[in-house]
Amino acid sequence: MPAAAITDMHDRRNLPLVALSIEICGAVALIMVEWSGFTTPTLLLVLCFVMGSGMAGAIATFW
Repeated sequence: MPAAAITDMHDRRNLPLVALSIEICGAVALIMVEWSGFTTPTLLLVLCFVMGSGMAGAIATFW
């Protein structure tokens, strides 16, 4: 619900770009951490949360 409220307060054209940018940053960070071999369970959960938050923000703008 917070993502829908943010969508109502701000421009609907820019919010999906911001949300998908957050998701891509989380995915790239996860790839870089995995390739370097420094993946921990906590870091994996945090980066998955970042990616999921970006996805939730992007989906909320379409409803």
